[in-house]
Amino acid sequence: MVLRIVFLFGLGLLGSGACAQGAPAPARSFPMNADWVLIAINGERLPEAVMPTLRIDGTSGRAFGSTGCNRWTGAVLGSEPRLRFTPIAVTRMFCAGAPGEAERHFLSVLNAGPVWRMERGGLLLIVGKTRLRFRRGS
Repeated sequence: MVLRIVFLFGLGLLGSGACAQGAPAPARSFPMNADWVLIAINGERLPEAVMPTLRIDGTSGRAFGSTGCNRWTGAVLGSEPRLRFTPIAVTRMFCAGAPGEAERHFLSVLNAGPVWRMERGGLLLIVGKTRLRFRRGS
């Protein structure tokens, strides 16, 4: 009886030691089927009328949205730990000023295969020193 209690107590210590050291974190997965709105490029807020969007359909593997001026679409090749797309198709309406600048940054980051992470309740896409910050859309 004493041996059984010591054995069970030892198992309890092993289990608590594993928790104290931290169990491996579960693999994260990209938040599919959510609308994301670009709100800042490298910390600079975008005007409300110029906010590009991103959505990845978890069933079809298609990504699509707006550049703030044009519509875009592409297929997702991978999302862990970076987003990789097939060549992105974009409509070609003229975009001058802030919309054109936001579109260029947005598409260059998507085409470069950004690393993504969730931060402060939003989505962050990172390529080199460029950071795109998104909030959930409605």
